[in-house]
Amino acid sequence: MSADGMGVDDGTDDPPYVEDPVLDRVIALGDLDEVLREVDRRADAGDWDGLDRLRRQARAATERGHQLWPASSWAEYRTVLDGPADAAGRLVVEGTGYLAPGPLTEVAAQRHRWQDLAPHVPVGPLRAVLAGECVVRGADLPDDEVHELPGRLLGWEPRYPLAEYRTDGVRPDEPVVPAPTDPAPAGRVLAEEPDAADGTRALVAAVGHWASHGEGTVRAVG
Repeated sequence: MSADGMGVDDGTDDPPYVEDPVLDRVIALGDLDEVLREVDRRADAGDWDGLDRLRRQARAATERGHQLWPASSWAEYRTVLDGPADAAGRLVVEGTGYLAPGPLTEVAAQRHRWQDLAPHVPVGPLRAVLAGECVVRGADLPDDEVHELPGRLLGWEPRYPLAEYRTDGVRPDEPVVPAPTDPAPAGRVLAEEPDAADGTRALVAAVGHWASHGEGTVRAVG
């Protein structure tokens, strides 16, 4: 249990202790900036075992009053972004990537193929989420991996905007905005079908908070 009350299960057992004086020193200092720099040094060098030790020790240091959660999350993000599929897959569990630039399911799907990740992703809700993210990016999977959703994109689906995750930030994809059309031919007036009211209310309820917390407007027709 972490100092902020969040339980974490990273899906792996604690490995045997390996002497690592550099890591022990930066963790003991509790200097977040230096620990973050050490994350990048190890990731850039491909030292995934060392990076795993770092993220574990950064989590443990929180119990001693060192607020190193951001370093642990950054280590998990760099592992999923740049590390091998086995290391990435093991981190797709509840509680990891808490302060990462984006959901680790998206990061993993961007950088790895499902068939490479699947043997290493623990059973749990995020396994299905990751499978869905792979489908959105073009994977063709058995339907039972995505539970109640198809294991492939269907012909009627649009191109989904996807974020590009990088070491220097996140580059969002521009959403595809359809060209406006006039649903009513000239001289005709549209009337809402009597059984459409429940559907339009449900659509508005799902996104109405965007209008109440910003300058947008929401309208649904049926």
